[in-house]
Amino acid sequence: MPRDTVPTLAEELERHERYLSRHRGRKFVGLANHSLPRLDLATLGLRGLMLLAGGPNVGKTALGVQLGVDVVRHNPDACFLFLSLEMPRQSIAARIICNLGKVEWRTLVSASEAGVGEEGTQVYQEGELEAIAQARQTLAELGRRILILDEQNFPRPTVEEVVAQMEVLKARTGATRGFILVDYLQVLPIPREDQKNFGVASDVEADRWRIGAMKRLRDITEDAVMVISEARKPAPGERWAASMEDVEGSERNAYTPDMVFLMQPLTQDEMVRQWRGSPDQAAKEMNQMGVVFLRLAIAKGRDGVNHDTLELTYWHRQSRFVGGFRSL
Repeated sequence: MPRDTVPTLAEELERHERYLSRHRGRKFVGLANHSLPRLDLATLGLRGLMLLAGGPNVGKTALGVQLGVDVVRHNPDACFLFLSLEMPRQSIAARIICNLGKVEWRTLVSASEAGVGEEGTQVYQEGELEAIAQARQTLAELGRRILILDEQNFPRPTVEEVVAQMEVLKARTGATRGFILVDYLQVLPIPREDQKNFGVASDVEADRWRIGAMKRLRDITEDAVMVISEARKPAPGERWAASMEDVEGSERNAYTPDMVFLMQPLTQDEMVRQWRGSPDQAAKEMNQMGVVFLRLAIAKGRDGVNHDTLELTYWHRQSRFVGGFRSL
């Protein structure tokens, strides 16, 4: 067959049957996380190219990392690669331990046993030291299938190098499926050669190149790829409307992925109405516990994805999400 001849659909039917056979007998087409079962049911598992967008400091990275760790925990044939373009991997490891142990970051990094350390320092409360030890043991086991790439150990990130790292990770662990998290889209570096060859001269062209690179990553690896993106900041006095038009980048960026998730925190008034007691008492308790309520909207989805809006409780000091609005 000449190189420039593209196979017809009839000629590709056998390949398509092999594609379908990979999913037969599975409850979920993609990777289930199980910690947010409603998300699993709505998406049939994490798969394809996914965009996770929201305003600053709403917990996008924490949610992405939790999903990656939970994928590894509940799918023994899966691995998790995190391309962290801003945060160092040691910070991410600390967040994972907090999540697994349900302990606050300050407790993990600075608490000590009674009588140890400087006067006035935090002391471990009952069960916290054991919870941290158990979390470390869990991470030591799961961590064999987790790879975090940051500026220090992966200074020149390209699609080809990420693919190579994922291939090595799968070979070392025996994993056949993967979840790739990229944090975040707008800081993904563009190689000079591509800037020249593709005429990347404006922000719009840069973002178009970046989303194209993520599509290539999805297509080459055939893994689930989740990309974190910032959303445009609302004008003073306005609230982010959780619309795909608010996602940073060119207009088409939010419409290219297979799934788009939009994170939106509730207002203070909305949150206290979900709590118990008086508004003042509710606000005080939520602040003390480090709890906020958010909504995660599935704004776009293909191939069996249900458009749904999930209620989430975020223990931000523990980098931990659970489904529903929880007061305890």
